[in-house]
Amino acid sequence: MQYFEYFNNVEKDVTVLLTPLTTCRPTMIYTSNHDEYPTLDNYEKISNRNISVSNASHLVIGVVAEEELCLYDIILLTDTHGMQFLVQGVPQRVSIPAKGTTYLLYNSRSNEPFEIQSTHTTLKIFVNEVPYGANPMNYLPGPGTAQSKYSSQDAPLLITPNSTANYIIALDNEHSLPIESNVMVV
Repeated sequence: MQYFEYFNNVEKDVTVLLTPLTTCRPTMIYTSNHDEYPTLDNYEKISNRNISVSNASHLVIGVVAEEELCLYDIILLTDTHGMQFLVQGVPQRVSIPAKGTTYLLYNSRSNEPFEIQSTHTTLKIFVNEVPYGANPMNYLPGPGTAQSKYSSQDAPLLITPNSTANYIIALDNEHSLPIESNVMVV
């Protein structure tokens, strides 16, 4: 097991993303007990995708994989402003308010094209790249903004990135009723 620590002098909400870079299946574990590192027998949260922790100033994450050779990325995000994360191949249930916009975050770890799909095909989709370490709120895409790098009048939307990046996705609902939709990156 490998351990990673995060220290901050201010308590913040933190989300840790785990992305395998090879064909392995790493798992991360967390406990808020600062006297002990988390183990597979003693943890509060376990995930192979992401872990969110409220009001963290000291965070210890353990990562374990069954495979001997396992390469992975760990990204720690603060100040996500309550946005949901999309993980490639995993559908997320999303609520979009009437005549409103819902924002999602996606972390692309390759230059390969990807597609944003929705079960509600009349949603307008706007996407913008967010530089690593930048506040996503400064890059909000959407109708009437000049920052939307990619957009579509209906789902799906194909993205052909120039580099690996974080993406902020705006799902815009022009209807007078709220929409529930499954959204997925493939």
